[in-house]
Amino acid sequence: MFSCTCACVHIHTQLATSSGEEDLCYYNFKCSHPVGVLSSFNNVWSNVGYFLLGVLFIIVTFIRETKYTRLRKQKRPYFEKRGIPQFFGIYYAMGLALILEGVMSSLYHICPTNANFQFDTAFMFIIAGLILTKVFQNRHPDIHTNSFIAFFSFAVVIFFTLLGIHYDQRNPVAVRCSLLAITVFMVAGFFTSFYYFHRWKLSKAMFIKVFESWKFFSCKLLHPIRFFKLFGVFVINVIVAIVAIIGNKYIDFATTILTFFLLNVMLFLSMYVISKMCYREPWTLPPMVLPIVVCGLWAAALYFFMNSLTDWKLTPAESRHLNRPCSLMGFYDDHDIWHFLSAFALFFSFLFIMTLDDGIADWQWKDIHVF
Repeated sequence: MFSCTCACVHIHTQLATSSGEEDLCYYNFKCSHPVGVLSSFNNVWSNVGYFLLGVLFIIVTFIRETKYTRLRKQKRPYFEKRGIPQFFGIYYAMGLALILEGVMSSLYHICPTNANFQFDTAFMFIIAGLILTKVFQNRHPDIHTNSFIAFFSFAVVIFFTLLGIHYDQRNPVAVRCSLLAITVFMVAGFFTSFYYFHRWKLSKAMFIKVFESWKFFSCKLLHPIRFFKLFGVFVINVIVAIVAIIGNKYIDFATTILTFFLLNVMLFLSMYVISKMCYREPWTLPPMVLPIVVCGLWAAALYFFMNSLTDWKLTPAESRHLNRPCSLMGFYDDHDIWHFLSAFALFFSFLFIMTLDDGIADWQWKDIHVF
């Protein structure tokens, strides 16, 4: 994927440089600072936050793992069957994904076009998937995600996103209706498994049991509260899918897919937090303060992200009407500010997930609820 990205960007950049054709790449020409072969150095350089904060998160993970290992050696009998089992591999992967998000975004901004936008979003898919995997793993340490299946799933999502981008311009309604069908199927399947605490096997008897349980307002529900929480999440996904079909002229396909991923990350994490509150689990200070910081950063980041400075769904001439002067230090535009703020928002989101269950570190396993 990395080599394909480099090749695609190199071809577009070479064509733009050799021909002098400025319409090949969608820059904010009112705030683009050329340096060497880079026509908009500021858009590339502003991704440094992802790299630095990704490295910092890996360092934080290493320090936390070192302290945890030392404590376990010192107080091994006390730590037996207490607290959430700690696995640090996914945290390292999250830090690395944040670094590579900066790298891929930098490559995209060398020559921003519709053709290579999916490379900018590729590691956002992976970050969303890693967050889901980590939050799920906290309460299901006995269910290990097969790494081959996980990364194959990421590859399938990115591949279908690429196909969607290609065909969305030709037949957007058909492409997005297919997206709706796939979304309904996948979300229904995952949450059915979630409803049964992931202890089920594919069989005829299981299909009958699922059909009986998912009848609307069924009196045979084993876990009614769990069911209606999941049913609400399912309805939200369907509504967003319908909006994506109706608003195909305003939202590109890659952004639509990414919105689905981030929406379900937010919903799953919200259900996790609400469940902790319902079971009255204690909290430490960091996970109480970090949500305020995270929400503030994401709100500010999305504000600047929505201030579109270019739009490759329009013609190059129409896109230039969206260009605006630099808004920070006479060097950075609104999209650069989005890069800085979103990097910090992701970093603090990772810290929130890492410290979320610190309050029950002393709880015995038999007292920790599965949800």
